[in-house]
Amino acid sequence: MPNSFDFKAQLGIGALGVQIAKSILRARYPYITDYAEDKEMQRRGVDLYVEGLGYLEVKTDTHDPRRLFFELAVGDKPGAVDRCSADYFCVLYPEHRVIYLIPRPELQKWLRENIGWIERKRPYWLKDTASRNEGRRWRATGVVIPRRLLQKDIKIAVIQWSEEDERITAQWKEATNARG
Repeated sequence: MPNSFDFKAQLGIGALGVQIAKSILRARYPYITDYAEDKEMQRRGVDLYVEGLGYLEVKTDTHDPRRLFFELAVGDKPGAVDRCSADYFCVLYPEHRVIYLIPRPELQKWLRENIGWIERKRPYWLKDTASRNEGRRWRATGVVIPRRLLQKDIKIAVIQWSEEDERITAQWKEATNARG
């Protein structure tokens, strides 16, 4: 049985995530454009433009930051991985105070190269979800990938912050390029 989500509740979580991402990123990149009210940019899967970094699709996740979820399909249409035109997926885990900036083109390439292996050897990584909004329902398919596996092949920037001292500390880490 797929996980079920209330779309309006998810939109609220997502909007809060965009605000947190802007706050955290502004410490390093002072010029940020928010496209929350721009229907065309939202259709293209772009939430923010960060000068010096590029276009971002912010995904707010409340689960375990050791595993990253990416939407592959919604019904019979492409999911966020292929529909999005942002430069980066900005995956935010507010409860863990961490953001992962994942280059979208590299993620697309990695998924295309590894989806057959995932389907054969790790089919339990593939997840079905059901969403609802005002009587309308739809299904989506995604993949949950261990972050460390992805970091072996893709350079992922890691931004952590500390709420205790009320200032943002950014720690940038680059993953190795070695294939595992």
